Amino acid sequence: MDTQLRTVSDVIDALGGTKATASLLGRSMQAVTNWRAQGRFPAKTFLVLSRALEKQHASAPAALWGLDDPERAMPRHAATGGDAR
Repeated sequence: MDTQLRTVSDVIDALGGTKATASLLGRSMQAVTNWRAQGRFPAKTFLVLSRALEKQHASAPAALWGLDDPERAMPRHAATGGDAR
């Protein structure tokens, strides 16, 4: 079962901490520290971090990146494969 992480700090810690997350993204440790303090990641880091979390059998809500949850944002007919007509 996947671990559902709830905060930016949870995500950073699950990925090995500030230094490991910075290295994964090619960013400075200060940038990662700032994200932790702000409680939000830049949206452009979503795919890389989400894939890294999947390898750890973990996930986090898209809201931590300022994004809508794909399941919630999708119209009901699209989510079920129904026709929009």
